[in-house]
Amino acid sequence: MRKSNRDWIVERTATLLKTSGYLRTPLSEIMQVTGLQKGGLYHHFESRDELALAAFRHSANEIGEGLLARLEGEKSARRRLEIMVRYPLETYWKGGCPVGNLAVEADDSHRELAKAARKAMDWMIALFEGTIREGVKGGELGKVDARREAIRMVSAIEGGILLANLYKDPAYLEGIVTGLERGIRSGLR
Repeated sequence: MRKSNRDWIVERTATLLKTSGYLRTPLSEIMQVTGLQKGGLYHHFESRDELALAAFRHSANEIGEGLLARLEGEKSARRRLEIMVRYPLETYWKGGCPVGNLAVEADDSHRELAKAARKAMDWMIALFEGTIREGVKGGELGKVDARREAIRMVSAIEGGILLANLYKDPAYLEGIVTGLERGIRSGLR
């Protein structure tokens, strides 16, 4: 199926903004990667913020759909957690996490962008929390506070992604993932 012009613009822009910044990337760079002039972009989007929001949602959806596809059919909560903590290492550490990147950039002057980052992060934390809760209930994991453990894991992963991106070295994220995997194998006990 052929992509619409709008979808094509979002896809191209998403790749750029994920690595260069949702708010700090000049419109001229967006024009360069899309091959469009300002009028061409504004024919499809009312504002630069609308384009940035669409690009962010594209990246966040791509990550979420990819993760859910990897989890599909996996019955064990422990195994699902292992897949979840390893997923960033296998897929998108370069350029950072779009959710973490936008969370750092967005502020009160960009409320819709900040809201989108919170919504995506809420989804990720809820996915971890629900999986941990299932594991505790099923006896695969020790009796832990699922919410607190989910926040700890997601925070560790986001920190690992940030350091890997900052130092251009995946070893930072690999160390975090290895530690989280060790904890999961021990049943979070």
